[in-house]
Amino acid sequence: MRVLDAIDAHIASISAIWEAGWHEAHGALVPEALRVLRTTESFRARSSEQLAATRVAVRNGNVVGFCMVHGDEL
Repeated sequence: MRVLDAIDAHIASISAIWEAGWHEAHGALVPEALRVLRTTESFRARSSEQLAATRVAVRNGNVVGFCMVHGDEL
């Protein structure tokens, strides 16, 4: 496994991992109004906006995880 700076080609994988994890962890806990805002496109847009602050874990050419630093949040 390698940890790399994220690039444009990683956005789809980052957003898919983020979306699945967010809905699994938060989907049942947040109001419906927030849940409907968390669309595939919203995760893609946010992933793209934060790309410079993102690192990816890549195994066999596939993104298997990521971390993103935004201010004092990881």
